[in-house]
Amino acid sequence: MSQSRWRALLRVCEPDLQILVIDGEGDRLKARLPLHSEHPRALMTVLEGLAMWQGQRLGAVQYVDARGPDYIDWAFPNADLRGHRSPLVDFSTRVHGGARRRIRGVGDFRQLRLLGGDV
Repeated sequence: MSQSRWRALLRVCEPDLQILVIDGEGDRLKARLPLHSEHPRALMTVLEGLAMWQGQRLGAVQYVDARGPDYIDWAFPNADLRGHRSPLVDFSTRVHGGARRRIRGVGDFRQLRLLGGDV
């Protein structure tokens, strides 16, 4: 069993919430859940369960589109995921899709951007 720390990557892809759990070896878990939950702590409970499964804190990152609404508040209005301090989950938000300055020409650098995390 790998000792590398798991990370949960979350993305809203209407009508679903996608969750990908990865570690140093690759994918550990993939899930597609309904975007709206019947309980305000459902998402945090899932993430805390994953942390308990691996026996250490889970880093969870929600990726949001720079041009879209703040999905974590819209999809989970009662969840208070940013304000909730779990001893088991480090929750953060990262914005992607914003306009970045790119140099035109000189070839195709898409693969290098993917490797560097700049999608």
